[in-house]
Amino acid sequence: MRIKLLRYAMAALLLLVPLRAVPQTPSTQVWHVGLTALPSSSTQAIAATSASHYIWIDRLMLSNTSASSVTVTITDQGTNCNGGPCQIFPAVTLAANTVYAVDLGGARSYGGISWSATTANVVHGWMAGRY
Repeated sequence: MRIKLLRYAMAALLLLVPLRAVPQTPSTQVWHVGLTALPSSSTQAIAATSASHYIWIDRLMLSNTSASSVTVTITDQGTNCNGGPCQIFPAVTLAANTVYAVDLGGARSYGGISWSATTANVVHGWMAGRY
């Protein structure tokens, strides 16, 4: 009788452990933010889906078409970093007339992604990733 109860207890424990131990991984559903001019105020570029609150960012391309340097900030839309959004691309200054291609390797964002540039409409960017 004790062995039978022990087996049931172990089986129940094994059912509970994977629920907590399995990390959330991105699906194969791909998203793209097409080439667009970045605004000067923080604006949502992509939102999370109702099925997943996370977004994984794989690639980012930014092109500064200005003759001056411009600072770009890209943040998530959660509150996981000291009660505010986490900076994915924190206030990075792009040199004049340059293109940056960045492999972010699936950086995870909560809730969505916002971006902005210090000068509106001179930095063009696109992003791609998975939900």
